[in-house]
Amino acid sequence: MIEHLFTDDCPPDDFRDGSMAPYISHLELKLLEQGFSKPQIRRLLLTASGLGRYLDTQGIALIDAGSNNLEAYSRACGRTRSGKRTDYNTGLSTIQRLMQVHGLLNKPEPSNSADWWLGQFEDNQRSVRGLKLATCAGYRCYLRRFIVGLFQNDQPDWKQLTGPYISKFLITELKTVRAARKTLVAGVRNFLRFLVFKGVIARGLLRAIPKSRTWRYSNLPHPLTMEDHELVLKACQSEAAGSPRDRAFIALLALLGLRSGEVRQLRLDDIDWREGLLHIRPGKCLHERLLPLPKEAGELLTDYIRHARPSSPYREVFLTVLAPREPLGCAAATYLVRQFLERAGLRGPRLGTHCFRHTAATLMVRRGATIKQVADVLGHKSISTTQIYVKLDEESLQAVGLPWPGGEL
Repeated sequence: MIEHLFTDDCPPDDFRDGSMAPYISHLELKLLEQGFSKPQIRRLLLTASGLGRYLDTQGIALIDAGSNNLEAYSRACGRTRSGKRTDYNTGLSTIQRLMQVHGLLNKPEPSNSADWWLGQFEDNQRSVRGLKLATCAGYRCYLRRFIVGLFQNDQPDWKQLTGPYISKFLITELKTVRAARKTLVAGVRNFLRFLVFKGVIARGLLRAIPKSRTWRYSNLPHPLTMEDHELVLKACQSEAAGSPRDRAFIALLALLGLRSGEVRQLRLDDIDWREGLLHIRPGKCLHERLLPLPKEAGELLTDYIRHARPSSPYREVFLTVLAPREPLGCAAATYLVRQFLERAGLRGPRLGTHCFRHTAATLMVRRGATIKQVADVLGHKSISTTQIYVKLDEESLQAVGLPWPGGEL
């Protein structure tokens, strides 16, 4: 059945050997049903076959393999000099998902005491404090190392959790992170509070957390200039700048200042076409809000939904271009925006999905909107978060600024 996918220089004989051979036809059928193209199916089947042969050499049955074995296979395959994956190292997560129907490639990793404590902590943070899953996941990678350093005989020895241990851990970890400093310190602090709540440690240990000094407003946002913003809006009207999906996505970011996640979570039911409104679902600050749908963005959105959006059981507006046509993810959205900006002639390390949000907020302030109005549009929980954009309104600041003592009047 798979002969039509391969040419003479890549015969399908390799698929008749190995533990994965009985499942190749099933994989091909499922991939065809989900709309994968022939080149995609060819690469995925090559990966499945290579994975089966690798597990055979390791003496691991398919039923005993899990995510850790797939990661080991991926590392063994390596990458090309340009950093791309090889044909035998593509789509492992897709193969794993399809093989789970047979109970294969899905053996859970052995849990330990650290996993139990982390699970209890995350349940507490989500149910009591209302933290989102992504926030808890950001804490997990640091807290696992924090707990494992206390292990004795497969159990954490909480007596070793002393002030010097906490300080040493944080100082060591802070040297290796930059943007995630607040996440690291907040994660350890919240975990210690959780242990205090459980009665495991004394409250005084919270004082052992060293202060990570941050200067308010030390890093100002970097919005686009007026010229660059107009260039982006003009590119959204040009078919040469990108697909209808990409142009509609960019238009919502540029005109409304939405977060990337808010656009990705936008569903067909969230658009009120009669009233011209968008229902923005609760996101980072757990606030939902109604925003007017600008005419330019509405026209691009209509064109994408009517003519370019594939049929899908998903209600999310923006879907991936390649099969299996799932809702757009964070990495794909970031890549989409950067590619669009490069085609428009804009390049820079700070140019991404969030620069549009900074630009929209700055433009609203410059046009006379109040801080409260800007905060309502952006969905900020606190007005103090919005006040940073006042510092970017240089014309208004020059009008109220006092002359420097001893300088020119």
